[in-house]
Amino acid sequence: MDFTHRLEVPRADDAWVSCARRCRGGVGRAGLRWAYDRAPVRGHQRGEPSPSGRVTTKWGAVMTRFGVVVLAGGAGRRLGGAAKPTLAVGGTPMLARVLAAVDDADGRVVVGPGSLGLIVPPGVRVIQEEPAGGGPVAALAAGLAELAAGTAGTGTAGTGMTGPGTAGPGTAGPGTAGPGTAGPGTAEPDVVVVLAADLPLLTQEAVEALLLALGDHDGAVFVDDGGRRQWLCGVWRSAALSERLAALAASGPLGGRAMRELVAPLRVVGVPVGGGRRPPWYDCDTPADLADAERRLT
Repeated sequence: MDFTHRLEVPRADDAWVSCARRCRGGVGRAGLRWAYDRAPVRGHQRGEPSPSGRVTTKWGAVMTRFGVVVLAGGAGRRLGGAAKPTLAVGGTPMLARVLAAVDDADGRVVVGPGSLGLIVPPGVRVIQEEPAGGGPVAALAAGLAELAAGTAGTGTAGTGMTGPGTAGPGTAGPGTAGPGTAGPGTAEPDVVVVLAADLPLLTQEAVEALLLALGDHDGAVFVDDGGRRQWLCGVWRSAALSERLAALAASGPLGGRAMRELVAPLRVVGVPVGGGRRPPWYDCDTPADLADAERRLT
């Protein structure tokens, strides 16, 4: 289904966000979350998950906790075979720039060659889809599985209680099994940010825009200047993606399948970027793209 959403963020003018502006040097996502942590709302602190695991913003919107899957398996043929995620724009590898834009995620998974582990920050998991080079849908399936595995809670083993014993010569009483204590774990994020690894202009503010635009849709993706939806620069309901991946897998291997096929039945909202802003969806496939990205950063 086709939707288009032009995001208009209300002015951040209440006392808490004003405090964030003064004390945190701005009202980006970090500043807002600092403010939410200190603004009580409906029995729990802003910035803390409600019983549903969601976070309430000052505008009354619900900002969901999110995980991240970065697809980094491109061959870079038009860049001389170089590993695109490792190429620098503004002195920083593109993969590092992408990960910095989502550094407050509940979990981050990069799907690509193991060598990328040398340039990712601590806590980011690097895995390879099977078979390697299977394309974006196979890589996304592997990333979602790893994200879910990394957020699963672990329980604490129960302790048995001593049985009462039976009177009589040498007869042991039966022990009674004690109940195990459930481990706290971490709930799997119900939203996943899906990104290509070659988006040097992506920012935290851009990711915030997608999260706020998601609403009741299955996904929210940026739309480029030509009206094309950028499937690898968006946010998605984890359950919706998992259901579609299962449906595709039932009809054949996921390798070689297109993202467009995966998301075709889903309710996706397109998010245009306002004029004069750096396009967060801008990817780099050629040396000219890299040079243009350098210019846009200056």
